[in-house]
Amino acid sequence: MNEFAELLSRREPAMRGPYRRPRDSATLILLDGSSALPRVLLGRRNERHVFMPGKFVFPGGRVDAADGRMDAVGALDRESEQRLCARMTRPSP
Repeated sequence: MNEFAELLSRREPAMRGPYRRPRDSATLILLDGSSALPRVLLGRRNERHVFMPGKFVFPGGRVDAADGRMDAVGALDRESEQRLCARMTRPSP
């Protein structure tokens, strides 16, 4: 057994946990193409987080019940609204 496999075998029992059903979530990938070199918006997780502390991540997160009741700041243009709703089972402009 190589050193890496040995390390994994020692860590494996600690990595197991109860099955948890995945939750709906969303991720945004925002690109700024206003200059010659595109830029990407990332956030950095707090070092005190249990899951992926200090990692750079795209903005997003779980979907909360209140998300569906949020007031829109303004209407989308017609083309954007049609494209966003095109593949949805129950679109809600």
